[in-house]
Amino acid sequence: MTILIVGVVLLGAVLGRFFRVWILIPTGAAAVVAALAGSILHGAGIFGVLSECAVVLTCLQIGYATGVFSRPLHSAVKQGEKCRAVPPAGIAASRHRHFF
Repeated sequence: MTILIVGVVLLGAVLGRFFRVWILIPTGAAAVVAALAGSILHGAGIFGVLSECAVVLTCLQIGYATGVFSRPLHSAVKQGEKCRAVPPAGIAASRHRHFF
């Protein structure tokens, strides 16, 4: 169950980073089918099946939200890299100066 949760959160983060919210509908349906199949194969009761489906859908949405919120953070970091100043000539020259 832990591996499934981590995998679904990572999948949601990737989807949130690159796709719009409508991608959650088919992905959520596929995740519910996978959770249903896994629960039925393990012989879980109806409560176990429903709780696993709820956990998978919740983790998918949490991952999606994480991916969406990482988008502006990534662009801010990328802009910060472009604005770095070049070291002054004196400091840069002292790195390559030989004293012997």
